[in-house]
Amino acid sequence: GEVGLIRINPEPCDIRQLVQEVTDEMAPVAARKGLILKSETEHEEMLLSGDRNRLKQVILNLVSPLILYPHICYPDRALRRRETPRAA
Repeated sequence: GEVGLIRINPEPCDIRQLVQEVTDEMAPVAARKGLILKSETEHEEMLLSGDRNRLKQVILNLVSPLILYPHICYPDRALRRRETPRAA
């Protein structure tokens, strides 16, 4: 066999559905960090041909750092949150 080859299984994929799946999976992680994760997509299918698992992983790789490192991804928002006066 050939070493190091990645198998791609192309099929029609609804990217909107993949975004929603990642949102559903990562929303609890975001909530534990005090963040709200939601997706806003069109109601129509957004089909493309690709490997469903690989495409989902790409979306997850884009979303995860936003949740895990919000102070780096959104430093101005983190600053504002810290500057907000606390209720007595």
